[in-house]
Amino acid sequence: MEQIARVEPFLADCAFPPTLAGVLAWVRLVEGRSLASIGLTGPVRLKTVLRGLAVGFGTVALVVVTIWMAGGMQAAGLGQAWRSPVSLLLVSFMFQATVEEVIFRGWMLSVVPRKTNVAVTVLLVSLVFCFLHFSPHQPPLIILSTSLFSLFACAWALWTGSIWGVMGWHAGWNWLLATGFELPVAGMHAHLPALLVALRPQGLDTFTGGAQGPEGSYLCSVFFVAAIAWIQWRRTRGAHNFSPTSR
Repeated sequence: MEQIARVEPFLADCAFPPTLAGVLAWVRLVEGRSLASIGLTGPVRLKTVLRGLAVGFGTVALVVVTIWMAGGMQAAGLGQAWRSPVSLLLVSFMFQATVEEVIFRGWMLSVVPRKTNVAVTVLLVSLVFCFLHFSPHQPPLIILSTSLFSLFACAWALWTGSIWGVMGWHAGWNWLLATGFELPVAGMHAHLPALLVALRPQGLDTFTGGAQGPEGSYLCSVFFVAAIAWIQWRRTRGAHNFSPTSR
């Protein structure tokens, strides 16, 4: 069973390149739209991606360290993986995040509002995202966290008018969680040595996330709710003016 669990992510990675090519071709050749219409727009794109990456590192570290400092994690040794090529896996995580953001916060978030309003669009995008990340026997908290993950990403994309930043955040969050602390990402364990410190959950699963990783902790859900509220507050102050129907 462990071998099957390791093969499934590999098969998913193999599906990413044709999926990305198919979506981009559909937008350009069938819908006749520019790539800017799905959020691949804006100045200083590399800088925006790197800023999102840094925010991803910082936010996931905040969640993990908060659980750790509250007694929900136990250190199992300092990470030594920085000496190995494991850090190069960031490229793989970046590509995976790119494909998912292009599909969900890029294409879906720009095409669905033609038939309905923004609020319904965000809910539909998040439901589809959650469904495609669902696996049997997932506890309710990991399902909630996955939904909030998508809601946060949608809020970010709508706030900034592009998906470059949220693309970097998505990659940074998943990569550091998987490689930095030797913890599962939404229940999937990469079986990689820790870059920073190897942590082991201890205590109630609802607090630590247990075998699902920190995303199965209610503290992670609290973080996402607070982050979404902060973005909405910034939007109401007019920090960015953006509507998906303008794409």
